[in-house]
Amino acid sequence: MLIVSELPGQITCVEHTVSLKPGFKPKQIREYKVPERLKPEVEKQLEEMLEHGIVRESTSPMCSPLVCVLKKDGGVRLVVDYRYVNSFTVADAFPIPDIEDVIQNLGIKHFISSFDCIQGYWQTPVRECDKWLTAFVCMGRLLECNCTPFGMRNAGQTFVRAMQLILRKMPEFADSYVDDCAVFSQLL
Repeated sequence: MLIVSELPGQITCVEHTVSLKPGFKPKQIREYKVPERLKPEVEKQLEEMLEHGIVRESTSPMCSPLVCVLKKDGGVRLVVDYRYVNSFTVADAFPIPDIEDVIQNLGIKHFISSFDCIQGYWQTPVRECDKWLTAFVCMGRLLECNCTPFGMRNAGQTFVRAMQLILRKMPEFADSYVDDCAVFSQLL
């Protein structure tokens, strides 16, 4: 496996936006407890996210709780429970590609190279005026996202929109399904 970078890049052609339905009021949802044995790993990940500009300290009147999800390899994935904000977020109608169409397109090619966009959603920025809506609480800290957070409504549409804009100029040799990309060619 070839890894070009351990850190996500930054797409400039699209920003994640949050359009709210009428009736939204900021809410401070209590933080979920982090198990003692996971605290060092959670703190390490939060510090790395701060260091790399993925998140920043916040003074938002809105906060959602962070959830620790155990991965199969024993690691911990940090996910924010955005159910409240998501319930007031207007859906983005941008279409997610149909995997069958992507497979049909690739199926007739002779040479295919595939790759995964590392931490794909973090490659799209959140519009500055919407960052306060991404705020989350964990271990006594209030942080907000500079990059599109996993779990927020329309995050997939934001990333797919960016990928489609980038790859639109090269459909004869590149395609993607969300953050899984392929470059392909035929025998001459």
